[in-house]
Amino acid sequence: MRIRLFTIFLIVTNSIFAQINIDSLQSIVSSNVADTIKIKNLLLLTEYCQDNSKNKCVEYLNQAYTIAKKSDNKKYISRLSNQLGRHYYYLGDYKRALKNFLETLEANESLTDEVGIASCLNNIGSIYIGQEDYGKALEYHLKALNLRQENFKKGLGDGNDIAMSYGNIGQAYFYLNNLSKAMEYYNKSIKISENTGNKERVALMLNNIGSIYGQQKKYENALLYYTKSLQIQRQLNDKQNMAMTLNNIASVYLEKLDYTNAIYLFNKGLALSKQNGYLDDLKTSYEGLNSCYLGLKDFKNAYTYLTLFHSIKDSIYNSENSDQLNEMLTKFDTNSKEQSIKLLQKDQQIHNYFRNSIIVGFILICIIAILLFSINKM
Repeated sequence: MRIRLFTIFLIVTNSIFAQINIDSLQSIVSSNVADTIKIKNLLLLTEYCQDNSKNKCVEYLNQAYTIAKKSDNKKYISRLSNQLGRHYYYLGDYKRALKNFLETLEANESLTDEVGIASCLNNIGSIYIGQEDYGKALEYHLKALNLRQENFKKGLGDGNDIAMSYGNIGQAYFYLNNLSKAMEYYNKSIKISENTGNKERVALMLNNIGSIYGQQKKYENALLYYTKSLQIQRQLNDKQNMAMTLNNIASVYLEKLDYTNAIYLFNKGLALSKQNGYLDDLKTSYEGLNSCYLGLKDFKNAYTYLTLFHSIKDSIYNSENSDQLNEMLTKFDTNSKEQSIKLLQKDQQIHNYFRNSIIVGFILICIIAILLFSINKM
């Protein structure tokens, strides 16, 4: 079965979030106040429901997004479409995720927000991961990294952005079966994350390193890294990523034919996935439980989980949605290449202009020098 790795997105959230009165916030949103106040209160409501109701969370984000679009507030359009893209990605709706990431990119380009543009390239790379087009994923994650490194030199962004790109590049290499490159980039990411105190990303990279050892069938090393990752996630109460790590630990026990521990852990991951509503994690749990019961020759339970697995898989990889998504990605990729060609042509025109100016200037200087020399001889 396919090991789940953590995909890292940039998402902007409010840093201050205390106990809030839901009714009061909803009342403010419904009242005749400025659009920015409504958006801020909807964002607070979004934070409140992060771990409770993902669908409600998306509903609040869409309300805020509609208000931002109506007032053409590019800054909030960028922020909200990015958050919506992230939520749709984890809900398995890659088409809507890509649509929102592309709108974020357009808003950031109009704002000349180089940090935001790099983040969009990162997120589009993650869509390619979801589509299992790992070559394209690597291409876009490398673009994001290069832009982030340039931004960092200008004092824009920070080390965490670069660490994020390192982690996602490592993920692309992992799926391309270049495990040494994957390990190299995971270690680069973890080093920066430890220096910046980003515990969540440290946990992500520990999980991903565990996946490398799992792929190499070094199961004890895999379990060691997965367990370290899970300990940090429990400290952070990071339920979504806990579900993914529990599934990965269960997968190791499945490989070792320890069906009892595997079933126990897949069920723990499944319980958390049901709370979060993230379909990819549900799919992984159902697939794992199917394999466990097949191993035990319990065909009744195996068939039950196989049916659940296919129902989730079909909802994620609906053929019509996949075709539309591929069409959107192809169009975006073509437009990006055309824009790059135009920029190169413009750079070449500027280069030719300066080169010709220098040549003309040199010729004029030579003519003036000859004339002056002729006059002095007379």
